[in-house]
Amino acid sequence: MSTADNHNSGEVLRPHTKRDFIRAGWVIAFASLMIAGIGVRFFVEKETIGDAILSQNQNAAIMFWIIGVIFLGVAIGILVKAYRGE
Repeated sequence: MSTADNHNSGEVLRPHTKRDFIRAGWVIAFASLMIAGIGVRFFVEKETIGDAILSQNQNAAIMFWIIGVIFLGVAIGILVKAYRGE
């Protein structure tokens, strides 16, 4: 008898339901908004140290926005698939 048989692994490995995918899609969508918000914070932060810091902040903002868009695309894909019932 293996250790997996002793720990009722069938309950852990149950298939995901439509509700699970909808919840995951919304969580990822809201996470993308928070990531984009971090980008906004970098973009509006005005440092008087010099142009190099401003350039780094703008680059960081763009990076966070791109990551946020990627997350939002993943969330939309999950939600569309979940709501269509495929």
